[in-house]
Amino acid sequence: MPITTLRQLLDEATETLNTAQVPDPRYDARALLMSAYQLSPAQYLLYEHDAPEALIPRVLPDAEALSAATTLFQANVDRRSRREPLQQILGTAGFYGLDFLVTKDVLCPRADTETLVDAVLGNLMPEQIGAVHAAPSVDPTSVVRTEVENPAVDPSSSEHMVDKCPDFLIHVDNDGASLLDVCTGSGCIAIALTKFGAFRDTMAVDISDAALAIARQNAERLLITEADTTATTTSSAVSADEITVATSTRMNPGPRMEVHLQNAAVDFTLLRSDMFSALAERTEDGALKRYDVIVSNPPYIPSAVVEKLEPEVRDYEPRIALDGTADGLRFYRILAEESVRYLKPGGRIYLEIGYDQGERVPALLAAAGFRDITVIRDFGGNDRVVAAHL
Repeated sequence: MPITTLRQLLDEATETLNTAQVPDPRYDARALLMSAYQLSPAQYLLYEHDAPEALIPRVLPDAEALSAATTLFQANVDRRSRREPLQQILGTAGFYGLDFLVTKDVLCPRADTETLVDAVLGNLMPEQIGAVHAAPSVDPTSVVRTEVENPAVDPSSSEHMVDKCPDFLIHVDNDGASLLDVCTGSGCIAIALTKFGAFRDTMAVDISDAALAIARQNAERLLITEADTTATTTSSAVSADEITVATSTRMNPGPRMEVHLQNAAVDFTLLRSDMFSALAERTEDGALKRYDVIVSNPPYIPSAVVEKLEPEVRDYEPRIALDGTADGLRFYRILAEESVRYLKPGGRIYLEIGYDQGERVPALLAAAGFRDITVIRDFGGNDRVVAAHL
């Protein structure tokens, strides 16, 4: 049957994606249609029973633009049917109320990761506190996990732990509050915390130059804006005065890329670093720079499990950002051992974890000397974040 309305275009695309076993095919088909035809949700509802030609000139300027939109829509449906992530096709992903640019070079920001941002900002619900780990003084590698039972019936214990959970607010009142994000990827965690937590001094590191390029674009769009600065600029561009790019050469693994974004409200640095390696070269008055808070969403999926992931993840997202080596814990070991050198006394650490790592990661932190180790659940009920302090 010939396609006569936008609704029929949507139905056909939904069937194509459903045949390809795309999860939630209707949602994705609608997102692709609205993107290609430049429709807001309200405009789609207004025109869904009309022929695409009805969009001229109220939405699209002419027949040439309509033809290009139809070609783009069909191409994007084909891409999605091959299980390319929707966010990569659209080029953006929503995270903590912000739209982040994404490509194949970075992980697509996920709703589960918002739990880490909530933990730092103190925006937790009592039922999200899953367990507290106490380390016996005799054997610091052996931790005792105390479950918080049934908070819906007796919320007192979990409410107490929300209060006891390391509280960011003591730092937010300090104009010099500092943040280190290790394995920053798209920059979504560092940028969201800088924007909503009012960190004045943020360092975000990643080993991938391609990921850092995306993080830079996101930081420029979301942090350095016309409202933030007295310099003459536009919301999509940053003046030379606002960006300082510094490069230096290292023998291994190669040239170090560093981008510094600064205005009256933000001091945000992106640095190419294999975990903490490049930070060891940066000192203040001869000593390592220390931070109030360290956050990280490191690669944590065991190598053998990566091959079993959904095609959207396994085939299209960067393996370097997924693979935590054989047991999934390699980068947590580095974070636990090295963070103590880069945190100020009493400094906090917040790590995203896999759903089944709520005992092993706290054990690593306990062995490194961290205290009040708390496991925080996401809204799906899975262990998702470990928080602790020195």
